[in-house]
Amino acid sequence: MSIFFVISGYLITSILLREREQTETINLREFYVRRADRIFPAALVFMAVAIVLFWPLFRWYHIAAGLLYVANYDLTRPWVFGHLWSLSIEEEFYFLWPGVLKRWYRHRVAIVIGVLLVAPMWKAAMIYLKVSWGAWAFPALADNLAIGCLLAIFAPRSPRVNPCWAFAMALAAMRVQFFTADTAARTLLLLIVLKPVFYVSLAGVLLHVVQTPYRVLNWRPVGLAGADQLQSVAEAILRGSPYALGVFGPSGRRLRMSFLLPH
Repeated sequence: MSIFFVISGYLITSILLREREQTETINLREFYVRRADRIFPAALVFMAVAIVLFWPLFRWYHIAAGLLYVANYDLTRPWVFGHLWSLSIEEEFYFLWPGVLKRWYRHRVAIVIGVLLVAPMWKAAMIYLKVSWGAWAFPALADNLAIGCLLAIFAPRSPRVNPCWAFAMALAAMRVQFFTADTAARTLLLLIVLKPVFYVSLAGVLLHVVQTPYRVLNWRPVGLAGADQLQSVAEAILRGSPYALGVFGPSGRRLRMSFLLPH
């Protein structure tokens, strides 16, 4: 799921920065109208059908959380709403970032770096305090989006990433996913060192693909599939857990983390 958040941060920030360069401002109204037109129809149809077909599974607060895009905080949501956690994270990002970028444009780099520094501390604190929804909260996954935002800011003046470096970063990212955080020290290593390496590696691979478009990416069937459709498929497959965090299970249960929790 991390790669989709990184891509989202990169694409949205690139769009906003391009508009800022061309018009010297960011039209928030137009941005939200475009996002609503792109997301709301399909999302609302899906939710309506799911509620009708699985009505006995729902309580009013499940429906409210889905409609308000805060489903990532509703850990008791029915399985059919399981993948809405990622859509909620995206919508929260859309709600916050454009306004922040418009208001504090000169401090954009500092803000993004601040998010990258705060996110690991948030995750460690949520584990220690036994806050089960902490893994699904926006601050826990904001660093995924933030690295994409940072890439969009620096991409125009970044050196080319050669294929060897891109391949090495892809291997590094995959290797981090298999790291086992089974002690306090290894968990801190994961959150503070390896996860940042993971995000930077994803950003490097993305930058390489942007700089060197591969023919397969321009293949017509891939183009017809569209980024949104691919993301929807991935969300459906990965709806069980924010795997990139590697800390909580499908229902927010802590995995092998008792060593970090107060007794």
